[in-house]
Amino acid sequence: MPPPSTFTSRRLGTLPFSPTDGAYAPALALTVNGRPTTCSLFIGPGWAQDPSVLARAAALVDDHLDRLDLDGRAALASDATGLVADFVAFHLEELDAAAITQVLGRAPGEIDRATFLAGLQLVAIGLHPDAAAAGGFTLNLDYSLGRDLSDQLLVARFDGAGQQVRIAHES
Repeated sequence: MPPPSTFTSRRLGTLPFSPTDGAYAPALALTVNGRPTTCSLFIGPGWAQDPSVLARAAALVDDHLDRLDLDGRAALASDATGLVADFVAFHLEELDAAAITQVLGRAPGEIDRATFLAGLQLVAIGLHPDAAAAGGFTLNLDYSLGRDLSDQLLVARFDGAGQQVRIAHES
């Protein structure tokens, strides 16, 4: 079976795809758990070894994106490592107060962790082949207050079976 030349998803559409180079779509309009969002899709390189893995990745997005989003947000809310607290503190201290107020509806001094996390937008979905992960790939959900405000992301990472692997702070 030759490697696919397109990535096809009911939720994300059809995207030209190179198994060796991957693919990128900068602005896909989605609704996830009732929240309209515009997010990018990044498909990492290296899918040529088993085309069926990419089909399983599309199925995970199509059938379970809402649950993965809820699980990712719950993991961020329950983080006890300090990673999320540091992310929140950085943004409240470093970003323009007017911009934060516009996005979150409150002045920075009135924003608690729950309010901040509720304001995060899903801004990107990443699919990465990973032979060591269950299902042969990982799926990243990237959250931000908005790409126009900050390049900093909170990331919820799942294996190909839809089980959470970890959360991270990236830029």
